[in-house]
Amino acid sequence: ANSTNNSTTSDDKINSVRIKYLSVTNVEAAMLNDSIPESSATVNSLEVNELIVLFKEDTTYSIGSVKTRLENLHQSKKGRLHSISVSTVDYDSKEERMEADSFRIIPNYNKPDFTRIAKIQTTRLDIVIPKIIFEGIKQTRFISDSTLEITRIRIPKPVVHAYRDKHYPFVRDWIMPLPIEGIRRLPFKLRIDSILIQGANIAYEEFSDKGLDASGTLTFNQLNASFAGLTTEIDQPEKDAFCTLIADCKVMDNGALHAAFKFPLNSTVNYEATGNLRNMDLTSLNPTLGNLTRIEIKEGTLNDLHYTFSYNDNVSTGE
Repeated sequence: ANSTNNSTTSDDKINSVRIKYLSVTNVEAAMLNDSIPESSATVNSLEVNELIVLFKEDTTYSIGSVKTRLENLHQSKKGRLHSISVSTVDYDSKEERMEADSFRIIPNYNKPDFTRIAKIQTTRLDIVIPKIIFEGIKQTRFISDSTLEITRIRIPKPVVHAYRDKHYPFVRDWIMPLPIEGIRRLPFKLRIDSILIQGANIAYEEFSDKGLDASGTLTFNQLNASFAGLTTEIDQPEKDAFCTLIADCKVMDNGALHAAFKFPLNSTVNYEATGNLRNMDLTSLNPTLGNLTRIEIKEGTLNDLHYTFSYNDNVSTGE
């Protein structure tokens, strides 16, 4: 490592720092709040080559390559309803690849206590993602112009369980942004060519205030989805600029659902959703319908249902 300045006086500021090689191994770190750990992780290994920091009017950075492995990442803030954990994260800038194993969002309370503590309707999430693979990460773009560019994200076999208790009041004094607007609020620009989800299993469980004294669950099984063309790096996108989400799955391990969404990059254009549900044995809905609505279907098959909608923050229209 070395530093440089423009003269030899002791009061001169450092103009630059250059580190040819930096290695860190087996460092445990934690952030505490009132002696309670809120975030923790172990740096199993970290290697940085050719790190250059220039102190001018605006500080600039340059990094030749980074290779690191983090273990046992955990985040749990006092009073929060969920915790987050990741078993390992491996990143190699030369390979432009990062892999996270055993990513979890964990509810901090059981179902009866969760909404009682929240005091309002809120979704209890239990998510297990065995692996997330990021490919084509452009490290230099992120450092030079704060744009996170990734060629592909692959998420195989995630399991999601969402639960909501409707015996409590629904309170929302703020507007939940639609997807692209929410992504635009990130502190950096984003460009992702594709996101692939394979073999997901999703369950939505609801405890209705109008049904029986039991919850009902709707499942989406064997879900495969692809998300393409996500970007926020264009300040004024054309009105025909969209990113797309296409998904196929089984509903209640039965009917075949195909869904397609067009997310406009231009904020003045409506979102669009189209799709169809086919060959659905309606009696497979009885365990859910009975508990939520006190309705039971004796027999019947939904042969084919098509839908199309256009929507924005204020209104939706469709068939």
